[in-house]
Amino acid sequence: MLYSEFLEVLKNGGAKDGDSLWVVDFRHDDIMHKPLRNIPPTEVRLTLTSGMPPVKNVATNSIYHFRAYSKTGKLSASALNPYDNTAGAVWRGGVNVFFTKEEANEFYREQCEKVKAQIVLAQQQWNQRFNDMLADVATRVNGL
Repeated sequence: MLYSEFLEVLKNGGAKDGDSLWVVDFRHDDIMHKPLRNIPPTEVRLTLTSGMPPVKNVATNSIYHFRAYSKTGKLSASALNPYDNTAGAVWRGGVNVFFTKEEANEFYREQCEKVKAQIVLAQQQWNQRFNDMLADVATRVNGL
């Protein structure tokens, strides 16, 4: 579920500060450029922004933030913002939040497959465009 939807779960008591969750986000604004945000399935701890130790990159646009667990099980010193603030424009839905690793992996796989399909379509369109350009040049050369 989107972070914006997860906030409703929080309000209804379905999760609380300190819970371990999984977040994931893989989105492209334009497939010709790198992803806007690429967060593979990551186990995190839900943390109230007001209760966070001084860390880098803590935005103030959310009540909660996420702190990733390291491979050794310790909490990361940095925060993962629930909202993307790429180029100063906040994407309103936020990261995708799940209660299990399996849900997060499946959603990430689906996001990647959608992007892959977009790339394949763009590749086909560009290939057709280049083929048309080559045909045009060949016609010009043959007309001499």
